Amino acid sequence: MRKYYLIALVLSILAFANMVQAARPAKYGTTVINDDQTKIVGDITMIPLRLSSEPMIILNSKQINDITSVNCTTAQDIISYNICYIGRWIHRVVNGKITMTALNQGSELHFSVEGTRSITANFFADPKAIYQPYIAYSVDGAAFTRAIVANTVTIATGLQPTRHTVKIVASGIYYNDDVWFAGRGLNFQGVTVDEGAVVEPLNSTKKRILFLGDSITAGLNVLGNDGTPATAGAELTFPHIASDILGADPWQVGFGGTGVVAEGTGHVPNAVKSFQWKMFGYPINEPVPDVIVVAQGTNDGLQSPAAYQASYQNYLNLIRATYPGKPIFCMRPFLGMQSAQIQVAAQGTPGCYYVDTTGWSMTYTDGVHPDVNGHKVAGTNLAAAITAVLDATFFN
Repeated sequence: MRKYYLIALVLSILAFANMVQAARPAKYGTTVINDDQTKIVGDITMIPLRLSSEPMIILNSKQINDITSVNCTTAQDIISYNICYIGRWIHRVVNGKITMTALNQGSELHFSVEGTRSITANFFADPKAIYQPYIAYSVDGAAFTRAIVANTVTIATGLQPTRHTVKIVASGIYYNDDVWFAGRGLNFQGVTVDEGAVVEPLNSTKKRILFLGDSITAGLNVLGNDGTPATAGAELTFPHIASDILGADPWQVGFGGTGVVAEGTGHVPNAVKSFQWKMFGYPINEPVPDVIVVAQGTNDGLQSPAAYQASYQNYLNLIRATYPGKPIFCMRPFLGMQSAQIQVAAQGTPGCYYVDTTGWSMTYTDGVHPDVNGHKVAGTNLAAAITAVLDATFFN
């Protein structure tokens, strides 16, 4: 017999009201109940789903899986922190099951498992989706393997029942589908392992870099040029490469077609309108990033220069007001759209730094979206630009 580890969230009417009213992320205290029933009170910053200012009780994996009578469609849901989420994930009920949904390519989940010979990831493969998403997964630090999402995806078989680490990345999501209103993305519904196995989160203490951009940031057409999830590759993008070099976690937020002014595909609003939201009806409620990278402008090429500079400045002001004191790096679009306006706004705004991409040896699959080599060049150069500004020990 096998155990099924579901992801669920402690919700209450008050918590839901707080979620609706939330305007910006905040740190929070958490009480953890250990196996020996002792308590550890501290600041757990890798939990992106806090909906209330009240302390949250987190049960360990054994306690969670011993609770069999919980109706996970009620406001008494219990969340399992057996999985660590990096990036923007949305807790909701999909097809009658508690689900964690990622609408942004590059969102990650990390966990370890001990005592199993196989690992299966469970998803809801939405039959209404135009294309199913792709994931990239790695076991014990091996190279990524990509797979199209089905209701179950085999991650590993034939394992020794020792401790193993697993990383799963939302590699490709079809951004022409109804992303914003219907939430058509990666719908994760847990993992299945052998009876008696223990699944634990791989919580991170790394600094967080929030990347705000478009389909280039997301990783569209990294592996080809047909615009489908099959040729995307978020795990190969410049946000992931730069973050790996810097020793940080990437929080990748990129939607196809979006700009500071331009509205995106999949009913996604422009960057200003969507800034405070994960999707329609779900405000952001995540830990404060340590660094912000803005990679906008490619889709705003038709805007008048003067109007665009004002819009970009307004966008920077919004970011600064939400994350006061955090360094913001404003990248010149690789193809140069609105670069002069972005440079003026960035250099005239305290705490903002212009990253000039002129001269980077970029290569593309379709003339707009970088290929694997192009993203490697961009990620390497971006990491160098960030370390040239911040103290060498900033990411330690």
